[in-house]
Amino acid sequence: MDFSTLFSGGSAFAAFVSAFFAAISWYQALGSKKAKKKAEEAHQAALAMRDAAVRSAKAAEERARQAEKSLKQMEQIVAEQQKQSESQAEIASHLWRPVFELTWDSGDTYLLCNVTGESVEVLEVANLDKFFRCEQVQQVFRPGESLHILMKGAHGKPLPANLELRIRGVDEVVPVPIRR
Repeated sequence: MDFSTLFSGGSAFAAFVSAFFAAISWYQALGSKKAKKKAEEAHQAALAMRDAAVRSAKAAEERARQAEKSLKQMEQIVAEQQKQSESQAEIASHLWRPVFELTWDSGDTYLLCNVTGESVEVLEVANLDKFFRCEQVQQVFRPGESLHILMKGAHGKPLPANLELRIRGVDEVVPVPIRR
């Protein structure tokens, strides 16, 4: 064996080793490309997820704004309904409510009863001249208090439809229907 064969064998061995390492490098490069492709796909997926999260956050903010707007509208509606309720209560408090009730007792006697929850002072019977006979009434009636009144009509002067009373603190005459 001479040196040239030895160097040839060494060169062949070196070429073989180089080819082997070249194959390993090529394999690693191919694996690196696959890893790079996978990394790029993962990066694109992460970007897509980020974009979806941003869209979701924006949608959530919009829903929160809409809910806040709806809440303000509901508060305005409730406030308006409260105002209407208060004004209706005020109107109802000013509506006419009967102060007295007059019911037939027996014969020509009627029962005049205070149907309010407070004392009422009767100053006079305003339409006394419309009766053939009627007693004048001047007294303070406590809540629920009653008084028997004699009222008569006659052939030429029948009982009127109402007993009209003047009451302290009320400018107008208060009509009390006569139920027969």
